Amino acid sequence: MIIKKHFQIVIVCFFFVLGSCLSQKNITKQPIKDSFGKILYCPIDSDKTIYYLETGEKIIATNNGVEFCKGRDSLSNYLSVKYVNHPNYGWIDYNMHLFFVILFDKNLTIKEIRIVNGYDKHHYSFEDIFIEELKNTEGMWCKSKPGKDWYFYFHVQKVY
Repeated sequence: MIIKKHFQIVIVCFFFVLGSCLSQKNITKQPIKDSFGKILYCPIDSDKTIYYLETGEKIIATNNGVEFCKGRDSLSNYLSVKYVNHPNYGWIDYNMHLFFVILFDKNLTIKEIRIVNGYDKHHYSFEDIFIEELKNTEGMWCKSKPGKDWYFYFHVQKVY
């Protein structure tokens, strides 16, 4: 009797864990939208993503195949300095994070920069400053996975 109850508990736990894993897998395959509500990308696996251009065209992009040559922290510092020294800097403390997706072609030319999500549907002026400064980083990127046609880079920037 005790063995039967123990076996039932093990089976219930097994199906609970299995269900959790399956639901977690489905969550990660959901499309991610940009700050304007347009579909931005949908992960295929750990290395590839279906990326939706602003025109609606779909391409397969490689995740983690490109990096800022001086490192991720250097990119954040570079953008922070450029932001604070920009003529349109408003001297307002926002204390938030911006999530950028940068799309590169095989020559590491920046094709698109989009904001993944906004805190609200309001467009902040500093978003344009960061997009402008990210475009100015062209030529400062290195391939970590050569031989791909499209590269997808995700960057989180702290806005003070």
